[in-house]
Amino acid sequence: MGNDDVVEFYLCPSCLTPGDSPGSCSECGTERLHCCPGKRNDPCRRPLIEGGMVRTRAPLWWLQHSVTRITKHTQQD
Repeated sequence: MGNDDVVEFYLCPSCLTPGDSPGSCSECGTERLHCCPGKRNDPCRRPLIEGGMVRTRAPLWWLQHSVTRITKHTQQD
């Protein structure tokens, strides 16, 4: 896989167990989410930063899946 390839995978939102296909998590049974973190330098791979302060270490692509309310607020600013 080249450096500019986009990686796609499935991730359990409860226990964060990754998978190669959709379906139930083998660890806890929760339905896995389709995740596409973008290309290597895509801004969605960066954490949420407001006013020069890092608000979370989670990348934006994960926040869009797990706490959409926060990402909608930041997109309005």
